[in-house]
Amino acid sequence: MDLESLKKTADLMHDIAVSKQNALERMKSRQILVYNDHVFRADAETINLVNILKQNQQDKTIYMIDSNNNPCEIKDPSEFLAKLLERNQESINAYHQLYQTFRKKG
Repeated sequence: MDLESLKKTADLMHDIAVSKQNALERMKSRQILVYNDHVFRADAETINLVNILKQNQQDKTIYMIDSNNNPCEIKDPSEFLAKLLERNQESINAYHQLYQTFRKKG
């Protein structure tokens, strides 16, 4: 392998790494969900917490701390969980599609 082709390969790998990092950040920003005037992240941690709280609460209402550390009353946990799951899957599917194009380049 000559120096020029090695440089091209290194540049390609760098471009893929930067593009992948940008796509990951875009995915994280797409996971932001506004619900009842509160901001939440539709990540695995939030989804799991809502699911556990929903299962263990006797009444329907649960209380969460939003991304800005403000308390929020969630009157319909099932609806909230569905919105979190939908947003999470939308963002991950978009990231997956971009990831597949990176794999084809590399």
